[in-house]
Amino acid sequence: MSISENDVERGLTVEVLFENQRGIWICGTPHFSHRMLNPFDCSPWTDKFQRYSPVDIHSAQLPDPNWVWADPYWYIDTSGDIDEDGWEYAFIFRSNSWHGDFRFFRSFVRRRKWVRHRKLKDLKPTFADRQMKYTTPNSPDRDEESIPSKSKGIIDKLKECRIDRERFTLIDDYLKSSEKSAVQEKIHDILCTLSYSSSRTRFMSMVNQRYPEIDISKYLNEFDFYSDYKAVATNS
Repeated sequence: MSISENDVERGLTVEVLFENQRGIWICGTPHFSHRMLNPFDCSPWTDKFQRYSPVDIHSAQLPDPNWVWADPYWYIDTSGDIDEDGWEYAFIFRSNSWHGDFRFFRSFVRRRKWVRHRKLKDLKPTFADRQMKYTTPNSPDRDEESIPSKSKGIIDKLKECRIDRERFTLIDDYLKSSEKSAVQEKIHDILCTLSYSSSRTRFMSMVNQRYPEIDISKYLNEFDFYSDYKAVATNS
């Protein structure tokens, strides 16, 4: 299987890991293992630039939840001059001359390249996207003078806050002083003023604790990730 590192067709991105080993002769037979690497060798696993990799093909993770694996598992790149198991050999790891056949006194180290493609999910709009429909405190089309401070609603007050910590002071007072119907009507808008997924999870937990009769399953689409919804539902 031949795979190009520059394969961007169909929106794919390739991940590359190199497996590295050093060998010795025992009774005329070469034996290779990552356990025989010395302090001057590279690490057992390196990235495509031959830099240390803290992960191998068994522990490598996607960079963030926006990605999914396009390949079911890691593959050995079979392109180039390699042996039947995908290994290429050299005198030292810093060599510019690698070969696929084991040569006596010229094959003290070996490596093979593993590859796996990933691709972006078909994502629904996140809260960051949905918040774009709201004007910000500094927006030029927002007339601050036309909204008397005392008459501003909870949403306007929340949008004026700089950070979520300030918003939760207002939210806590709002939940304590409002009827269930009023809170339920504002849940979506309040969620859209919060900057972080953890903040939205915290807000829904507060709502669920004070008004357990509100069906939080109606707001599943308001969470960026299903795990956020489960965190709230588990505490219900």
